[in-house]
Amino acid sequence: MKAQECACPLYCGEGDHVHCFVTAPPKLSITAIVKYLKGITGRKLFERFPEIRNQLWKEKGSRKAKLAKRNEMFLAKV
Repeated sequence: MKAQECACPLYCGEGDHVHCFVTAPPKLSITAIVKYLKGITGRKLFERFPEIRNQLWKEKGSRKAKLAKRNEMFLAKV
């Protein structure tokens, strides 16, 4: 997917999540767009907060507990 194919003219955050309104050609699947956005978001987060990479991947416990911990850590940094 090329970045020029999509646009995100409006977005807003609400605590622990973000709403994005995306325009894209019909040939692109929603799944492809979401994967692309998540990849960019993750890369930017790790660039800005490199210390969280090791903390996030070394956690023990259930997936739900890991996600809750990640959200807490991210919100504490922002």
